[in-house]
Amino acid sequence: MVQKVLMVTHSWPPDACVGAVRPVNIVRATRTLGWQTTILTVQARYYRYRQQQDDNEPALAQVARTSCIPHPLELYRAAKKWLPGASRSAACAHVSRGGDSTTRTNSRTGVRSIASRIRQVLVSMLNIPDEQLGWLPFAVWRGRRLIQRQHIPCVITTGPPFSAHLVGLCLCLVCPVRWVAEFRDPWVGNLQKDLSMRSAFADRCDQWLEASVIRHADRVFCVTESMSKMFQQRYPNEPKNKWVTMPNGFDEGEFKSLGSVVQGERFTITYVGGFNYTRSPQTLLLALQQVVKGGAIEKTDLHVRFIGICRSAGGRSVEEMIKESGLSGLIEIVDLLPRKQALKAMQEAHVLLLLANEQPLQIPGKAYEYLAAGRWILAETEEKSATADLIRDAQCGEVVEPGDVERMAQAIIRSYRATRAYGSAGFTEMTDRRLTYSWEALGASYVEHLGRLCGGPVS
Repeated sequence: MVQKVLMVTHSWPPDACVGAVRPVNIVRATRTLGWQTTILTVQARYYRYRQQQDDNEPALAQVARTSCIPHPLELYRAAKKWLPGASRSAACAHVSRGGDSTTRTNSRTGVRSIASRIRQVLVSMLNIPDEQLGWLPFAVWRGRRLIQRQHIPCVITTGPPFSAHLVGLCLCLVCPVRWVAEFRDPWVGNLQKDLSMRSAFADRCDQWLEASVIRHADRVFCVTESMSKMFQQRYPNEPKNKWVTMPNGFDEGEFKSLGSVVQGERFTITYVGGFNYTRSPQTLLLALQQVVKGGAIEKTDLHVRFIGICRSAGGRSVEEMIKESGLSGLIEIVDLLPRKQALKAMQEAHVLLLLANEQPLQIPGKAYEYLAAGRWILAETEEKSATADLIRDAQCGEVVEPGDVERMAQAIIRSYRATRAYGSAGFTEMTDRRLTYSWEALGASYVEHLGRLCGGPVS
């Protein structure tokens, strides 16, 4: 008997966001085990970055796409572009007149400070819970129709964006469904949330919304054990069986379909992803500068690739950062590639760079694809973080504290020497421990939890 489930996810192919990877893997893994998923998402035109798709790839699921109301913050940003001098006009308005100038300057500085705080509060309120909130009414209306017409007994919501969980909250209040809320990142207290988008009032609203989602959800799936523990400590009165740790993983079949991949002759370090949040290549660039200047690696024997949304980092041009480091000609910036080409690029590398700073509770989904690629991972992340735990547990790479240029340089040299001596930077075979992160194994666990919750087929 086929069991039906509705998955509410803002990201779905052709969205190039990493948030689209997990839903696709879940659908693939559960489909062969008796579960039929309907996807509820937004129209593709709302995705900022779109990935080229293979037209010959069969459809994984029925996909229902909805409209979305443009977010007010988009208008706010447009206004800032059109009125660039508005924020500076007050600074040029005062006139120095003897002893009154200091008093007037302090007074107007205070007024600007108050205005700035008010503006931040207003902007933060518009960002509750995120900029995808305009999807909510369309998704709830369409989701209710899908549940009623297809007699769907179970809903899965995955976030961020956390507006997907608000869709699930509304659906569970108006429809007789069981609800699984998936957290790929923390909602409240997420270190990667822009401080300009936060205020005490907005934080309290997020806390209330998160608590409402937790209270009404039948199960809460977290992608790391540390995140599950954090939620349990925050909500000690919720039943223990509500919390499930269901990590991200990789689809081994995707990599097998690539066939044999030949690594380049030059020692190649590859990063696949984007330089968003606080992610930056700065530590790597400074370390490479040190390595090359010291003669540990010849320029002619080094190749670095940044693949994805990598043209800027922290508001700075990455090309300018490369020039400042004296590494021009050694580093290649490649824009978004079709997924299969990106996976192939991982296997063509000798070392894969992973950036996971300021992510103590979560692990970038890219880490699991790196794991499946079978290449040594150089992870820039805190020693006490979920990512560092994964690297050590899987014995698949080396951890470098953010900003530790010296240690990064030493790690690069060790990887280079190991590659030249043994053909590999480290032990990269697919061990039984690493296979636990295959979606073939994770899918069986996933449907077991769904079956217990909804009375459907259990693997």
